[in-house]
Amino acid sequence: MNNNVRKNHPEVHKSILIKDILWYFVGSVVPLLIGLLKSPIYTRVFSPADYGAYSLVFISFNYLSVICYSWIISCAWRFFHQYKEKGEINRLFSNLVFLYALFSLVILIVSCVWFLGTKELLIKKLIFLCFLQFCFSEITSLFFIKHRLEGDTLYYNTLQSIRVIASFGLLSLFTFVFDWGIESFLISNIVVDALLLIVVSFSVKLDLSVRLISKEELKVFFDYGRIGFVINISSMLLVSSDRFIIEYFAGLQEVGIYNQNYNIAQISIMMLINVYWTALNPYLLPVLEFRPSDMKKILGDFFKIYVIVFTPLCAYFLLYAKQIAQVMLGEDFQCGYAIIYWVAISEFISGLYFISITNLKFKNNLKRITLAYLLALLVNVLLNIVLIPRCGYQVAGFTTFVSNVILFVGFCLPDRDINYGNLFKDKCVLWPVLVLVSHFLCHIISVDFIGSFVYYLFEGLVWAVLYYLVALKYTNVINLLNAYRVKSYE
Repeated sequence: MNNNVRKNHPEVHKSILIKDILWYFVGSVVPLLIGLLKSPIYTRVFSPADYGAYSLVFISFNYLSVICYSWIISCAWRFFHQYKEKGEINRLFSNLVFLYALFSLVILIVSCVWFLGTKELLIKKLIFLCFLQFCFSEITSLFFIKHRLEGDTLYYNTLQSIRVIASFGLLSLFTFVFDWGIESFLISNIVVDALLLIVVSFSVKLDLSVRLISKEELKVFFDYGRIGFVINISSMLLVSSDRFIIEYFAGLQEVGIYNQNYNIAQISIMMLINVYWTALNPYLLPVLEFRPSDMKKILGDFFKIYVIVFTPLCAYFLLYAKQIAQVMLGEDFQCGYAIIYWVAISEFISGLYFISITNLKFKNNLKRITLAYLLALLVNVLLNIVLIPRCGYQVAGFTTFVSNVILFVGFCLPDRDINYGNLFKDKCVLWPVLVLVSHFLCHIISVDFIGSFVYYLFEGLVWAVLYYLVALKYTNVINLLNAYRVKSYE
């Protein structure tokens, strides 16, 4: 690394990291609460079949988004610091916006073919609206990266909170006043995202130009994007291909039940896990880019905090899945509550291998990433095809768990940049885990004698407080965060 880069590389202070985590947490509380509020309301308004149709179209556009958009956004994350060091941010975004426009045309063509090929009016509406929503939301996400990597977390999280609240307000208006159908989910998001795009376009202060587009740079982005593409499309197939298999063997109604139970865990656990890793991204990415001498300790601390903070959250979804379904879902959806705890565990495991897979992306180790994902995906699809006709749609939650275990083994165990083997020898992890085990034993004993929802709520709160008190005693999380300080890289 040359002296100029070392000189200009920012020194990241402990207070900034903690502040960003807090801001991302606050910014995620609103979407989390709105998401949790929408589920018990609208699963009592729309039928499982409505949710089934909506889920299949939305997931299909997610595939298109991964193929055409997600890898472009991953390029922005990967190359932002390099272009900023050279003062060429406008060049970076000019090339990426060109790619966005090019692939939007691809999605438009696919959407038109699908629209003309289906006879169902609801499906036609959903296709048209999904196209608009993904176009607006993805370009907005691309522009937001500049704010996020430059540490403007207050601005980002404020706009995201406003977006979610405004969208929910419009959704309520469309469904309860205008009496529109399930397409209201998309219409409300489109209106808000269009307005948000206008605001963000002015705030990023970019001077985009066709003259800055370069074939050489586009090739570099394509080469790196292959890695992001493999990861994203494989991840999407892992978490959503089961809906199509369920629809084939069981029908739209079961797809709707499965999808909404699945979303309960995703809305809560995945969002909170993303808070942690998203807040760390501006600090994690330079570490992986410049690879300082103390990188192993930095990555180990980040991983250790993740395990301590999120293990009980996952465990509580396992213990109280049935009660969660009774509160969060309409009566027609509650029969699929077992899906909730399998998905919760799967989301937790996916957070465990976040650092390892990001590290592999920086090393351009496409082969290992591809093999691990293809193996996990193959196992997932085969298990679903074999088990769903025999055991029912709920088994798809278990197969998702199996696939994530395969990915954890494939990514984490061979990773030499984090010493995973010593994690549970550390008393700061051991003692909180013992508290969690005690909670499990207490719950198993009491569940045969007590069926009160109030008791389960009280039990969960008491053990959660005890867990985090022990964790704070043996693990000073603040000190672990404070220990991180990016120095000049050699």
